Amino acid sequence: MKKLILILLIIGTLFPLMAQKKNDPHKKKDRSKSNLPLQEEHISPHVLAGLNAGPTIDWMLTKVEGYAATKPTLGFRFGIPVDIRLTEKENFYVNTGLFCKSFKGTLEFPWSYDISVNFPNIPDPVIIEDVRVTTQRTYTSFYLSIPTGIKLKTTPSRQCVFGTNIGLLHQFLLTGKKQDHFKLGDLNVETEKVKNDEAALFQESIYIGIGLEYIIAQRFRVYFYPTYTYTFNNYYNKKATNIITQVKGKASIHTLEFIFGIGL
Repeated sequence: MKKLILILLIIGTLFPLMAQKKNDPHKKKDRSKSNLPLQEEHISPHVLAGLNAGPTIDWMLTKVEGYAATKPTLGFRFGIPVDIRLTEKENFYVNTGLFCKSFKGTLEFPWSYDISVNFPNIPDPVIIEDVRVTTQRTYTSFYLSIPTGIKLKTTPSRQCVFGTNIGLLHQFLLTGKKQDHFKLGDLNVETEKVKNDEAALFQESIYIGIGLEYIIAQRFRVYFYPTYTYTFNNYYNKKATNIITQVKGKASIHTLEFIFGIGL
């Protein structure tokens, strides 16, 4: 995983630099063939805000003995991005904003249940205690997210801009639910959704993305940025303990985001 992150960092850093070299702003340009305004060097304001949203693919990984990851699940993210230009040229920005993110992940591990069973001719249900099975627990968490990073962009060419963004994502837990799925003999059992009291209140992540922007007008553009996010700290809080093995829960979050947006 560390090698993957290193490779993404190198690609994300070199990509806009290579593209910028191909579109050297110091070279003489034939503005008569360009569809952009004459003041191409100042086509965007110093602060670019907008709206974006998109689906995410989320998954959890764990190295805890007895725990296993399952298939990825779908989530969603939306919010208000803000890019602050720090130079006269359109190549270097500070990347921030305010977002809401819905995360969904599932882990499999042993758990114990007290099962209520209704037998024929017995008016009251019978409680069978300490039924031990392998369960799949699905966690749903809603976060308020604030990125702090940088965005590098190429010089506009034919109204297109290639960019990459990299930085840290600070996520604060707003609310969440959890639900268990397990088999009891031939019966598939699904528990009620209850409050997720196992998730940590804060998540710190690194993100890196590569994207394309299309300039429609001086203050209006559309874009698409696929982004990968990796969470450093444990998804679980310190109180989350397996009631059978007494092992502390430990897992990391991984996300692929497919973000579509408009910039103003």
